[in-house]
Amino acid sequence: MKFLWTTILVKNMEESLKFYQEVVGLKTVNRFNSGPGMEISFLGEDDTKLELICSEKFKNIDAGNAVTLGFKVDSLDEMINLVNEK
Repeated sequence: MKFLWTTILVKNMEESLKFYQEVVGLKTVNRFNSGPGMEISFLGEDDTKLELICSEKFKNIDAGNAVTLGFKVDSLDEMINLVNEK
């Protein structure tokens, strides 16, 4: 068995992509419409990907409360400053 991706339901695809590209440094590898009012994006260059799903059906979601992602950074202070700037 091999772990392939983590899915996060998002309210705004453009804002979410901007965050994961500019702050986290992930590259979008695939982006497509998956039916009326639904868009999916995959980010990441290695085996494990991040999948973002934005759907008109999910506009009332409380994104982020049930998902945690772990990241390694060289400097926590520098990363906090970068996140605040973005």
